[in-house]
Amino acid sequence: MDSIFFYFLFFFIKSKILCKLDFIKENWEEFHTKCSKKNFIDNFSVTEGRCSDFRFFDVNWEGYIIRVDFEDNFFARYKTSILMKMDNSENEHPDLFLKFSEYNYNTYMDDILTLKRGDHVKFNATIIFEGNHRAIPLLEAFEFVKSGEGIKINPHIHHDGRYSVGENNVIHKDNSIYRDMPNLISDEEKEIKQHETHH
Repeated sequence: MDSIFFYFLFFFIKSKILCKLDFIKENWEEFHTKCSKKNFIDNFSVTEGRCSDFRFFDVNWEGYIIRVDFEDNFFARYKTSILMKMDNSENEHPDLFLKFSEYNYNTYMDDILTLKRGDHVKFNATIIFEGNHRAIPLLEAFEFVKSGEGIKINPHIHHDGRYSVGENNVIHKDNSIYRDMPNLISDEEKEIKQHETHH
């Protein structure tokens, strides 16, 4: 009888997570204060223990578009990656990755394909990785909408893997889609990509 109870308890907890019933109360600023790079550097074990509690919980946040990338690998779990800046300060360093499954990309494709650098968006997403001293947080979006007034974000050059996680670049550009989204890729980035293609 006990084994049956724990069996159903396990699937109840699992379904609660998968059904996205749990939104954290923290906004981005509160989350970032608890799980900042500095906190991980100062006291890794305590910060990791505290911030891992956020994993697989949901957020209702808003931020600004830095870059949109597409994964053309058929077997890739995520089809789209959006690099987000989460406040309107002059600091243009990225704060998090917002990823889309193929299903959610297809659901919000019209909005995604019209994004411009600096656009303001609101989203609901699940925290897949809370970040640490080496990498920014990774979230999987399940609701997404453009809203509000955007900000100016300067173009960035990414050929040096500036927005990589670890040793491997986590995003791969699909140039056929980028040609349809000229506001998201600068002339400098195009020149670098052309240089890489011909050398």
